[in-house]
Amino acid sequence: MLNSGKLFEEKFNKVDQQFPLLQELIFHQIDIETLENLSWRFNTMHYLHTLTIDIAEDRLSSMPVQFDEFICGKLFTESNSFKILKL
Repeated sequence: MLNSGKLFEEKFNKVDQQFPLLQELIFHQIDIETLENLSWRFNTMHYLHTLTIDIAEDRLSSMPVQFDEFICGKLFTESNSFKILKL
């Protein structure tokens, strides 16, 4: 069985390489695990200005208690280039 997170990351790598000047990134219906696995990538996207995250409805009930710590610790860092975060 394919790991969907790994497959998504491979596709995201292609987008990142083809559009290095990407200014806005929108994730619709993303699960928290995939978002956490990709969070380090936001440090490498130097032109990213707006990051929009729409967490999958079916994942909200299983959202870990530590999600607030994740938001503060990984998304709100000085190394991230985006200026606007929409949740």
